[in-house]
Amino acid sequence: MALIKHLKIYNSNYFNALEYVLFQHNESTGEPVLDWHGNKIMRDEVYLDGINCEPYSFSAECEEVNRRYRKNNKRGEIKEHHFIISYDPKDVTECELTGPKAQELSMEFARRCLPGFQILVCTHMDGHNRSGNIHTHLICNSVRKHDIGVDCYAERPGDRKAGNKLHLTLDYLDYMKREVMSICRREGLNQVDLLSPAAKKQNDREYYARKRGQDKMDDLIEVMNIEGIEPTKTIFQTEKDYLREGIRKVAMKSGSFEEFKTALKSEYMITLKESRGRWSYLHPKRTKYITGRALGSAYEKEALLDLIASPNKHWGAEAEVDEVTNAKPHRASPKLDTIEDCRAVFVMCTNLRLVVDLQTCAKAQDNLAYSNKVKLSNLQKMAETILFVQENGFNSLAELEDAYDKACAEYDQVEKEIMDAKSRLKSINERIHYTGQYYTNRPVYLEMLTADDKGKYLAAHRGEIMKYNQAETFLKNTHGEVHFPLLTELRAQKKDWTRSLNYLETQRVKLFSALYTFQIVTENVQIIMRREVFQPQMTNQSKDVDLEIY
Repeated sequence: MALIKHLKIYNSNYFNALEYVLFQHNESTGEPVLDWHGNKIMRDEVYLDGINCEPYSFSAECEEVNRRYRKNNKRGEIKEHHFIISYDPKDVTECELTGPKAQELSMEFARRCLPGFQILVCTHMDGHNRSGNIHTHLICNSVRKHDIGVDCYAERPGDRKAGNKLHLTLDYLDYMKREVMSICRREGLNQVDLLSPAAKKQNDREYYARKRGQDKMDDLIEVMNIEGIEPTKTIFQTEKDYLREGIRKVAMKSGSFEEFKTALKSEYMITLKESRGRWSYLHPKRTKYITGRALGSAYEKEALLDLIASPNKHWGAEAEVDEVTNAKPHRASPKLDTIEDCRAVFVMCTNLRLVVDLQTCAKAQDNLAYSNKVKLSNLQKMAETILFVQENGFNSLAELEDAYDKACAEYDQVEKEIMDAKSRLKSINERIHYTGQYYTNRPVYLEMLTADDKGKYLAAHRGEIMKYNQAETFLKNTHGEVHFPLLTELRAQKKDWTRSLNYLETQRVKLFSALYTFQIVTENVQIIMRREVFQPQMTNQSKDVDLEIY
């Protein structure tokens, strides 16, 4: 299936667009990939053309049009529109799609949908993360260069005139999607309906968050396997993934709306609310609801009510893909999976809460109904506290406080180790920076030593020589190095220390959760022993009183 994506570019340097399509770039940082000599590396296979401009003078021609019509002078203006048409990887094997053919189809699309604009059209053969899907970049100057005819798409008469900026609306984007679908179906390529909402909606932010989270988790799992620790699961989930999994599993076994809502809360601690006829879901670690529309059309009110009411339940094919099929079974507890952080995968969550002191609760004293409600809630909290004490084998309050002190000491020790690891990482990053600077400028320094006119050569390469001397001085004086290590060795050290730091941060999160639990349990036990939740008179008890339940 071919997909079209649109990006707004506010950068006034048009030459960056040409550099991006010609040279390799890091997918995570967006920075160009450099070789050992600091030079940019060309992409493996590129097909480049220009519409209403020469591709290699795209920057100068766009700036000339901007000056002619006095447009794109302000910082907040959109300078370029970047469209990406991605073809299905199966098109290469099943439909014999090639780079030149994709370039031809993309040129046809650009002339039909963006007439009169200066467009840089470039097709790449390697998809994101080397996925192998052919995709084309269409980088369009936001100012129209030529007038267009009445047969071309335009929402307003002024949009057909040269010098006006591209008026890109949702209807215009729908028109582009229809053209992409028409071209792909005509050529026999794999294609889906781009105008219908996706059953499982995923934006770029969630995609990259999942990728970062999975990379971190893989590093942590590798460290834990070395130390003989078995992780609770191996597949990273974003907050939206957690919501989708819970909604999908609960909806498949629910027979009514009330049953669905109750099971969602009890099994996954997901809160469901309805506002203006639409459903929204609250993740247990969030304070802001996520709408069903943001999760996908399969998670909205109408689709779920139809599924719940259906006797033969079947989840849609697109939304049926389970992101955690390889994960180990886990109990339905409030997972602390966030979009940016996967460390909470190893955190033991607790539902323990503090018992409310009725003697100091003004609202409970004024409102009898609220007071009775709090008393019932206190009984439940006491039962959970007593269950925790029994499961962990604490026989006295002293043992409980000793365990709390021990957890505090462990937490402080992990904090010190984290500070040490961060200090070592900072030192390694400095060495990587200056070592790379040293090896990059070393050939220039060696050429200066053999040059006939050293003064002239030094004047021409003063910057490179200064960077070489600066790096050499830093490595010798700061780290006392005589034989400088290779960058590969330093990067390997950085990777090892990064894994160690990630593992230590995981331990810190786990210990913090334990400290929080011990603090609540200790305070609840003290209240239970004083019985101030039932009696207005408080009695002091020894901390060594047995924690027997009677």
